[in-house]
Amino acid sequence: MIIEQLHLINPIDENNTIQENSPFDLIIRYNKPVKNLILNRDNKRIPSDKRIQIIYEDNSSTVRIHFDLAQLDDKGIYQTIVKDSTITDKDGLKSQSLSINIKSLPVLFTSDIEISAKDKDNIPEKNEIILTTNINQEKGKVKWFLNDKEIKDDQNHKIIIKNLQRQLIIKSSAIADSGIYTVKSDDDQRTIQITIKGKEIFFFSNFY
Repeated sequence: MIIEQLHLINPIDENNTIQENSPFDLIIRYNKPVKNLILNRDNKRIPSDKRIQIIYEDNSSTVRIHFDLAQLDDKGIYQTIVKDSTITDKDGLKSQSLSINIKSLPVLFTSDIEISAKDKDNIPEKNEIILTTNINQEKGKVKWFLNDKEIKDDQNHKIIIKNLQRQLIIKSSAIADSGIYTVKSDDDQRTIQITIKGKEIFFFSNFY
């Protein structure tokens, strides 16, 4: 018999939310010792490992499930099942379902946008331009914009993700590439303004 249903210790809100990269514990209590507890998430068994440990306490009548450093994949609906020989339930003694949410860490920029050109206000046409910035998370997502219009990969633009670095490559600059460039995450942003200048055309007059 379950005397205290599966629950989350110290959630940060009423929706059972955990901050990404924070440890957390689930607890369930029985009226007698148990063994061989199975943990499911979204109806799939979760094996215990170095990050997820099933710990038997209070003479095995309490089971603590410890998660070391919450990951976004930990979000889901949890349930425990005990199938000990002393359990009479055909399908095992199942706990109530428990929904867990994971709040992702904010994606923040750790540098301003740097530009490969010597003079961002006087960039010649038909040059390769590289805009570079860095963020605090390798898996953090950002988007690039020119004058508030999102830039996608195409024949003249390449978006590069490498570790903590994020780059926008303009393969061949044109006057239309002038403007305010913004790189945004859901939590932060950086901007830079650049100017592409066309080649000067000189007119010569012949005087006779």
